[in-house]
Amino acid sequence: MIGWDRCYTVGLGQSCHSNNSGLFATHYARAFDGVQLLWDLKTPEHGINRAELLYQLLSMPGNLGDIPEMLIDLLEI
Repeated sequence: MIGWDRCYTVGLGQSCHSNNSGLFATHYARAFDGVQLLWDLKTPEHGINRAELLYQLLSMPGNLGDIPEMLIDLLEI
């Protein structure tokens, strides 16, 4: 595109395997403020990160859905 510079941020966060790429992409989309990541994924075991991300998405304002029992038990909420 004319008049636009492209800046690809590389090496901002930890790398991942392809089976975790969706988790990392969603995390970066939510945590990146245009300059830096505001928070990191908490553990190397990504099951809890997936559950926490799902909880955050389900509990966003305006979401009328119920949080699944399995997720409530996993996050101990």
